[in-house]
Amino acid sequence: MYWIILGLSFIFLMTTLGSLLSLFFKIDWLDNELILAFALGVMLSSGIFSLLIEAIRLSNQILNYFPLIFGIIIGAGIIILIPILIKKENDDKKRLFLAMTIHNIPEGFSVGLSLFIAYMSNDREIMLNAIMLFIAIGIQNIPEGFAVSLPYKIEEGNKKGILVGFISSVVEPIAGLLALIFVFIGNMIEIYGMAIGAGAMIMTVLIEMKDKFNLKGLISFSIGFLIMTLLDLLL
Repeated sequence: MYWIILGLSFIFLMTTLGSLLSLFFKIDWLDNELILAFALGVMLSSGIFSLLIEAIRLSNQILNYFPLIFGIIIGAGIIILIPILIKKENDDKKRLFLAMTIHNIPEGFSVGLSLFIAYMSNDREIMLNAIMLFIAIGIQNIPEGFAVSLPYKIEEGNKKGILVGFISSVVEPIAGLLALIFVFIGNMIEIYGMAIGAGAMIMTVLIEMKDKFNLKGLISFSIGFLIMTLLDLLL
């Protein structure tokens, strides 16, 4: 059980660390368009490589693609409805925050589930794989925490930026603990979660990229995408 607590705490703290890093960036260095573009690059890479591809792999294992398709539709639909829910059109940072928070839920669930299975199996190799999973997700959470906090830090101050980062990250250990309850139907729940997260993130990118960025913004988007892609490939 020690590793379960450690793993869930680690992924939570890494996202929080990313949020804290936003404090070291002075506002006059930054351009809102560049920040949003970078965050969307991070989000697109994470949505594809961390969530969508894994959801497809799990769907292939159980030969059931309904959770994958349904989850993507639900995730995209949530993002489309956000302007209605928050009573304000084109609120980029709120849409980004919600998509990133949704994406953190299946990640936390995956870590909790893998660590619990490793604990029950008492197999050294399975435990090592579970440990490597939470380390990899934790490292990837650093730029994600940074990306979600920075827009709030610029517009509403340091405290709001850190608070938003904390809220988006605290869902991970909660989802990890819920995984212990759903351990026997874990694959199905995990596919739904990953597909919803992927749908939400990809739809956010499509909405925000539409007729919005100039060349600098596209370069910043590409940098964010490449950083997260390299982290996924290397870890």
